[in-house]
Amino acid sequence: MENAKENISTVKKSIICFVLLTFAISGVIWFLMVSTGMTFAYNLLLMWTPGIAAIVTALIFFRSIKGFGWGPGKIKYLALGIVLPVLLSICTYGLFWLIGGGLGTYTGKFGNLLIFSIIVSIFLGLGEEIGWRGFLVPQLAKLTNSFTEIGFLSGIIWALWHFPVILMGSYVAEVPLWWSLPIFFVGNILFAFVLAWFRLKSGSIWPVVLWHGLDNNMIKVFTPLFAGGTSAYYVGESGIITIIPMLILVIILWYYRDRLPDLRIIKTDKPAG
Repeated sequence: MENAKENISTVKKSIICFVLLTFAISGVIWFLMVSTGMTFAYNLLLMWTPGIAAIVTALIFFRSIKGFGWGPGKIKYLALGIVLPVLLSICTYGLFWLIGGGLGTYTGKFGNLLIFSIIVSIFLGLGEEIGWRGFLVPQLAKLTNSFTEIGFLSGIIWALWHFPVILMGSYVAEVPLWWSLPIFFVGNILFAFVLAWFRLKSGSIWPVVLWHGLDNNMIKVFTPLFAGGTSAYYVGESGIITIIPMLILVIILWYYRDRLPDLRIIKTDKPAG
């Protein structure tokens, strides 16, 4: 029992260390963004901050990064990590079109449709996912069997980490803050539930890396097709319609939460929440 308590204490300390380290390193980048402006280099560094913080934290507390889920896992989860973000985007923008959202002039570059853009998006997503789902979600799962707690805690931390760049006007800047902050907050938590479920179920980081990267790329591809007017209020990362398909998926996954593995250090008869 003492070893179990020590392990729980270590896990809790590692989570706190990871969060503080992520925000501390990010703070330096946020300062540079304010001072010199948003650049691709700063965006790259920022998105890799959670991954760097996770690796450093894991080496400090566990002297290993084996628990991040580096293996590919089952092919079906990798396939779902590719297919589902595309389907969700089609549903989101299709619903917007059905309620009267007209097509705009395509203002994006054709390169957004190319493999290079997808690879870049996945690489950027990898930096975040090493931290949020590679480290944070499994560590939370060691403390609780409640999928609800894991989803909310990881989602709130993840959403708050995005807030500084939104407040700077460098991210989700097409709508006012009174709209973008709450909509993004809710959407990010829902997305966190989805990615946490697939990370825990697959035992691999790669399905969520693919999902995160492709989701970002789908926004680049679809949003310019509906650019202009009030479209940013409905679709994209500040869109109210974007929440609807994601919420439906979260409800389905939450219903099947009892199919997730129990990773707690101390197991009880308490059912998954």
